[in-house]
Amino acid sequence: MTEPTSRRRFLKTCTAAGAGLLQACGTSATSVPPLPSSHSVVKARTVPLQTPRRQSSDGNLLRVVASSGFAEDTNRVNTALTRLYNAGFTVTNQQAGSRRFQRFAGTDAQRAADFQEVASGRVATPKVLMGLRGGYGAARILPHIDFASLGARMREHGTLFFGFSDVCAVQLALLAKGNMMSFAGPMAYSDFGKPAPGAFTMDAFIKGATQNRLTVDVPYIQRADVETEGTLWGGNLSVLASLAGTPYMPDIDGGILFLEDVGEQPYRIERMLNTLYLSGILGKQRAIVFGDFRMEKFEISMIRLMIFPPLPSIFRARRKSPC
Repeated sequence: MTEPTSRRRFLKTCTAAGAGLLQACGTSATSVPPLPSSHSVVKARTVPLQTPRRQSSDGNLLRVVASSGFAEDTNRVNTALTRLYNAGFTVTNQQAGSRRFQRFAGTDAQRAADFQEVASGRVATPKVLMGLRGGYGAARILPHIDFASLGARMREHGTLFFGFSDVCAVQLALLAKGNMMSFAGPMAYSDFGKPAPGAFTMDAFIKGATQNRLTVDVPYIQRADVETEGTLWGGNLSVLASLAGTPYMPDIDGGILFLEDVGEQPYRIERMLNTLYLSGILGKQRAIVFGDFRMEKFEISMIRLMIFPPLPSIFRARRKSPC
């Protein structure tokens, strides 16, 4: 786990970047910052950034890591890079946004190198590792990353890793084999490339990156208040289910497991939950937090747990232990 002092050190160098990021992203569709005028007609996959307007420091290094699908929209990549630049970040590994091999953002070797170059010290250790986008392919590169070395370097430099969806395969492996935390947070192409990034997401990103404590207030439909504590972990349900029984699945006892997924049929959600249940993962947790599992033709109220009868009995048993 990252020590609190790591985030305090990060705060000293990135507070200005955080304020700039909120200004760069804005909260409305009309606030998208224009690309530099010299690149108004984009011919390349990525935009070379201008010379920084102020002297950059290692504390503002942000490295894009592309573990999964390729970026389909050049303009969206450019928008993300411009926003992060305007916020004061020195963005490295920008070529990750232009790579493509079949349906992936590069070959397995290229995508693994995004992380392994940091783990081996071949490149400067950044303050932020940010996933490009989700999709599929992260699980293919797990055997090619030295997670113990990567976790050690991240702890030493206070590096924060943001991603979700398929990227959580790398995040789970990092926790399991590198004993290092990460954030389920916004990604370059998926979020910063949007015409109007969500205000809630941007605000939570800045707070998570610069504050010692993070309080998140969200609407919920649970009928009873529950107070508990534990290791907060999890991610995409499909990815978690695929890693069950592998050395890349964290062994968390007494944790708070959060799950998210999109576009999955109810029977598939039940099947994946059953995989986690039969593997003993669900039974070890103090609580499970479900995200929004809606799809076009279904709106699933997961908190009611009607889809998966074993869960209520699991938590009746866990209630006997201290929370």
